[in-house]
Amino acid sequence: MLNKLLSLESAKITHFKWFLCFLCEIKIKTFLKVQYHHF
Repeated sequence: MLNKLLSLESAKITHFKWFLCFLCEIKIKTFLKVQYHHF
């Protein structure tokens, strides 16, 4: 039972990390686009 709970928690954490990476990627791409258009 405890094992199931722990694996669920780690899955949540992994998903959260992936989500953060996704957001960072969007921010970086947007930032680069903005920088590129300024030149």
